[in-house]
Amino acid sequence: MKTSNLFNPDRFIRLFRQNLIHNARINLITIVAICGGLFALMMMNQVAAHFQSPNYNDFIGLFLFMFIVLGIIYSGNAFPGLRSREKSFTYLLNPASTFEKYLFEIVNRILFFIILFPIIYWVVFFIEGNLMHVINPGFEFRSYWFFNHNISPPADFDIWAKLLAVNLGLMIFFIPFTGASAFMKAPFIKTMFSIALVVFFQVIIIYLLVKIIGPHTFNKVHHPVFLWIDSKEGLVQFGAVYTLLINLSLLSVSYFKLKEKEA
Repeated sequence: MKTSNLFNPDRFIRLFRQNLIHNARINLITIVAICGGLFALMMMNQVAAHFQSPNYNDFIGLFLFMFIVLGIIYSGNAFPGLRSREKSFTYLLNPASTFEKYLFEIVNRILFFIILFPIIYWVVFFIEGNLMHVINPGFEFRSYWFFNHNISPPADFDIWAKLLAVNLGLMIFFIPFTGASAFMKAPFIKTMFSIALVVFFQVIIIYLLVKIIGPHTFNKVHHPVFLWIDSKEGLVQFGAVYTLLINLSLLSVSYFKLKEKEA
């Protein structure tokens, strides 16, 4: 296959511009709805706390909760052109290549959200805090940022632990994203059901390893932390590699599912 048939920068930019123009209204409504929801939620939290100034834990806790919830919802609504047969014909007949459509969805549904949502959250937090101070002068507003220098990571929080944290964070987006590419109707429900089955069978496999093979193999390791792994550092390394493989598998499945629909 020629490179131009796989990815063409000009064609990708046209695809991007076309989607931004066609979805400008719904994108604006979505951003306004997110801002309004965050604003109302912050106000309710502060009213419930009797107008006490939120600390860093309150700031980052609400952010992580909304980041995960909205991230799952937004990435789970990827590939909107595949939600009905009528839209699918228009989407699949778009002159852009499969890889360009796939890359656009990753940029739009995952990369943009990871970059833009923290900015939106901080702006709403800043505006709401200052407004609450105007309404109630006794309310002391403190501005925070996402990285608190007073909180240092554990000494053993090395590159493997960072890789594991990043992989787990990306998995939050990749799972519903893959489900959106695989299922046309009710993708979120079917994705959750599929994940439940995968987790169930993995638990069964681990159980069989421990109960059947374990006594003959893993007992050679003194005080194993998990199966044959005899240290917490090894467990973190195993988790980092394992979650990386899962994420790569999810990306591969979502791409080939889209390619299968285009065939």
